[in-house]
Amino acid sequence: MPILVPKQRMDAARARVSSYRNILYVPRWAVPDVERAVREGLRDCAEHLSARSDSFSLPAWRKWSRMMTDTRNAKGWPRVFAGGDGVEGALLSLWEGVQPVGMDGGNLRDLFADGLDEAAALLGEPELRPLAGEFRRVHGLWHGLAEAAPPGERLRELTAAVRESLLSEGTADAADARELWKLRAAADKEPRTVDFADLGARLDAIYLAESAAIARLREIV
Repeated sequence: MPILVPKQRMDAARARVSSYRNILYVPRWAVPDVERAVREGLRDCAEHLSARSDSFSLPAWRKWSRMMTDTRNAKGWPRVFAGGDGVEGALLSLWEGVQPVGMDGGNLRDLFADGLDEAAALLGEPELRPLAGEFRRVHGLWHGLAEAAPPGERLRELTAAVRESLLSEGTADAADARELWKLRAAADKEPRTVDFADLGARLDAIYLAESAAIARLREIV
């Protein structure tokens, strides 16, 4: 059955993110050429991730790693979090985005690796299999970054618990949710000492590994 949405609500939703420019997709159903679609999808992925951008491709990791230790740039972490104020909230955001927790966490490199294994068989490209292994290694590098300076244990427990209950039951325990948001609000006010050099070095290693992996993907497909 169709899902009906009032036009004004649809228009408001499409207009929320200005960079999408109210984009509208119209699916046209046809029997797909799966092999061609997979190969072109991988090519498109490699091209976009190799492009120059400070926000949506691999150079963003390099820029972020530099901001971790830049003491002159106004947006450098040592200046933004001088004295340790607010850094707990930033680390929570980093941890939640990288780990499979929270509302949208998970770096998905392991999922991409599974896709490469399937593509290797479908496309007859056995060289994609070792590349899948490399993306699983990168998945571990992201995990190491998130765990290098994780938020408090109780914050992590509640974030995971609330996510699990939402996924399994469609709702979260009210007491857990209240405590979680209270701790999140307090996190930005808690000073903390962080080894920014270590975080920057870990992120730079991720940038180099992913750049080499994507370059190899471009060669293969």
